[in-house]
Amino acid sequence: MLPARSRMHCSGDYRAAVRGGVRSGRPTLVVHAGRRAQVRLDSVGMTELSTGVVDNYDSAGPLASTTTSRSDLGVTPRVGFVVSKAVGNAVTRNRVKRRLRHLCRPLVNELEDGTVVVVRALPAAATQPNRVAKDLDGAWHQALRKLR
Repeated sequence: MLPARSRMHCSGDYRAAVRGGVRSGRPTLVVHAGRRAQVRLDSVGMTELSTGVVDNYDSAGPLASTTTSRSDLGVTPRVGFVVSKAVGNAVTRNRVKRRLRHLCRPLVNELEDGTVVVVRALPAAATQPNRVAKDLDGAWHQALRKLR
């Protein structure tokens, strides 16, 4: 399981990777990778990015901490998953997401600060679970090479 600080929680993160980044596809999945360019706090306590807006939310509550750490600014590398209804029913989609989260855990450590990655599962991910690991590894590294 990925730690919460390494998972995407906001639409701005997804938008940064899918619209503003690079893409690498395989038969079972597509990996989108992007960078978050600017991070600054505005007067209402929101972290505004050049590609979207993300809430600055701490575990103790909104804006509870006065110090800004790496995770508060949203520069930690993050990974998100998109599994549409085309993949299958709810049980199948959740199984695919769990597999992807498990496979991405060791790969997150390779990411630089500010990198966002979205893994989009295709319908073949549900029917070919043994191929997903190989496809993820290949697409992940190809997308990161393109991003540099």
